[in-house]
Amino acid sequence: MVFKAWLQKKKEQVVETKRIQRAKQIEDMNSRQGSRDPQQAFRLWLRKKHEEQVKERKTEELRKQEECLFFLRGTEGRERAFKQWLRRKRIEKLVEQQVVKERARQLRLEAKHSKQLQSQLCNMAEARAFRFTDHYN
Repeated sequence: MVFKAWLQKKKEQVVETKRIQRAKQIEDMNSRQGSRDPQQAFRLWLRKKHEEQVKERKTEELRKQEECLFFLRGTEGRERAFKQWLRRKRIEKLVEQQVVKERARQLRLEAKHSKQLQSQLCNMAEARAFRFTDHYN
């Protein structure tokens, strides 16, 4: 009974943290949306939506498996449930690491693009400074 209450509370915490993360991602996307073209924004949104659906399917499947395993008796069922829990945690950790890597990659690309634009603007300003003017005409 206590375990069920704890598990329910933990699930609610996970849902709340996911909701907060999604809100932050949406804010980040909206803040960067002005500098992106609509096609790229749509592709990014579509990819995120697909990843979100796949993740929801996996979590639903894992939840159903946990419910089935909860009713199993004996050490074998508990060991199997524990191994699945460990596997799921490893997968979640890998997914989080991939998200961090992808975010870092996006930031690097944006920084590179910004640096290129700045360089081009600087070059244009230098070219204007050395423009030939004939004052004796």
